Amino acid sequence: MKRTLHIALLSLGVLLAAYAAQAAEPLRVIDAGDASRCEPVGALAKMLEVRACALDFDACPTAPATVRGDRDDAALYVQLIARDGGTWRASCAGDGPKYLHQMGIEALGHLGKTEHLDALLALVPDLAQIGENPRRLLAAALYRIGDARAASAMGQMLDVRAAWPDFKAIAVAGLARWADARGIDWCTQHLGASARPDVAASCVDYLARVKAPDAVKLLSRALTHHTEPALRALGTLGDKAAVSAVRRIAAKAQSTSTRVAAWVTLVQLGDDTYLNRITHALRAPEKLRKARLKKARQRAKRNAKRRKRKRKRSRRRRGRKKTRRAPSRRARRALMNMLNGLDLAHHVAMEITRVTRDDIKVRLDRALWSAARAEFPLRWKAHTHALLALAQRGDAKAIDRVLTELPHATEPIRRAIVSAAGGRGWDAAAPTAQYGAGLIADPRVQAAMLALADDCDTHAQRVAALNAALLIRAAGA
Repeated sequence: MKRTLHIALLSLGVLLAAYAAQAAEPLRVIDAGDASRCEPVGALAKMLEVRACALDFDACPTAPATVRGDRDDAALYVQLIARDGGTWRASCAGDGPKYLHQMGIEALGHLGKTEHLDALLALVPDLAQIGENPRRLLAAALYRIGDARAASAMGQMLDVRAAWPDFKAIAVAGLARWADARGIDWCTQHLGASARPDVAASCVDYLARVKAPDAVKLLSRALTHHTEPALRALGTLGDKAAVSAVRRIAAKAQSTSTRVAAWVTLVQLGDDTYLNRITHALRAPEKLRKARLKKARQRAKRNAKRRKRKRKRSRRRRGRKKTRRAPSRRARRALMNMLNGLDLAHHVAMEITRVTRDDIKVRLDRALWSAARAEFPLRWKAHTHALLALAQRGDAKAIDRVLTELPHATEPIRRAIVSAAGGRGWDAAAPTAQYGAGLIADPRVQAAMLALADDCDTHAQRVAALNAALLIRAAGA
């Protein structure tokens, strides 16, 4: 009797274990044979009620909670990225949701926990087979987790032959983040005229951060084909041997962004030749605001006098056509100079987020606050980007102002805040005038980005806000 009961209990345990294992599987096969069909079950089925979630984890309703740390479906994501004999285990030959492995890789990066690093690193031997999007998502996930144990995998990514090597720029950025020297030779060979802009930008930044041998010579040579990234990399390197090469760029540059990048790089290298131009550009919006206020007061006084005279004029004189004097050439030139300075100010503001010199910090911050005080509804870039530059430079008052303005900001200003909050991340080719050189490393800003991701109008806005929150978290804020 006891033996029979023991066998029955054992059989029941085996059945329960089998049922639990089956229940834990993210996909269930409905029809076997040639017409097999799969359907998601459990937590995965709930997520895939939003169909786009299968292709892009940012579209999943759970994405903000995952980044925030309120939700952890790691066991599911690890199952989705498991491989068996060269294929993805969570897949079926027939009908069913596709590309779940992409969702799993991206989700583990959003979760950002080091205990899941091994599951991602298990994909590295299959880099050549897993496909274009999984390679890019894997590089991004490893970067977001931020564990230096991933440096070896990033180095291996550089040797993978691929038609679309966009993941290599992320891999180089990861090596730069961990100051790992194993990418020096590869980057040295990929700075020619034919190099992809994103890869070249990542490489020059990397060579500067790891202080590669002959870095000044390599970066000075890169000025020919990759001018702006190389300028900023020379500023990061901080070697005064590059001053003469940067001066030549500053003297002949045609575009505003290149000219301003050269000015700021010289300041980083200790050459203050263009420091006055930088501060004057930032003070131009405030001067223009004061000039406009002065003209408005003068206009009000003239109008009051004109109305007084008008009451005394005769009916004949009131019917005459008014004549107005044209502004003088000097006045027109002064106005154009101030307007040009206003357009220049936002480029200068975001570029000087690269400057960390203590001896001029107070001077630059004062100039930035001068621009930040000059608010123009139609020409908002100078005011907004000066405020964002101060926030990236760690000014607590500016961060408070940004958080106060965000809920009521217009759409262009909201986009600017989101871009600067997360910074460029791994994309060294992203325009500094939009993203700055750093990010706003404040937990309150990260929380604001996640709140924005929870309540936004478009998928693009959601992705931008989530990415900003992830980059702030990766910086250790």
